[in-house]
Amino acid sequence: MKISEVHDTLTVTKGPEDGSEFVLTTSPVFIGKDSSCLVFIQFDVNVRPIHARASVIKNGYRIRSAEGAPVYVANRRAGMIRSRTLRPGQVVRVGYTELVLGCAPEGIAATASERWGESDLAWLGRAGISRIAALGRLLKHLGVRLLGGLLKVAREHWIIATVLLVALLYFFVPQDRERIITGVQYLRDVLEK
Repeated sequence: MKISEVHDTLTVTKGPEDGSEFVLTTSPVFIGKDSSCLVFIQFDVNVRPIHARASVIKNGYRIRSAEGAPVYVANRRAGMIRSRTLRPGQVVRVGYTELVLGCAPEGIAATASERWGESDLAWLGRAGISRIAALGRLLKHLGVRLLGGLLKVAREHWIIATVLLVALLYFFVPQDRERIITGVQYLRDVLEK
């Protein structure tokens, strides 16, 4: 019994490693020059360390670019968010290397079910969340530096700092405006006496 009768495979049909066959037994599958990739393409100079990602779906694989590397499925470009579906007999191209998908009757693609987490919409959501988290980390870093500078100014110029704090509270905490106005009037009355 041949491997291709039991397992899904990606077979190099064009490129420096012509004839190499990679057995797909897990998902996701990474394609690239890094030795940790299941589809390890070491001799193609245009293949990046982790060039593409393949996730099993019903009767095929969803192909995505890794870090914007050029990946083509049936001559259509796959992106990081916009994936392409690779079906048996179709070609995926990374660098100069072309690989053809073979799906076995007992392979993981034959028994897979559609997973929402692999959809383009889910990937877009995860990408958006990671970008927002990165922005949050940046703002936190900047905020800590800004807060440190404000505290230094507050120690040296406490009256100005108090006025700024009251103004910030007034504009950014509208539910407490009445208390803030009452407090300011009380301070004014105390200072006038």
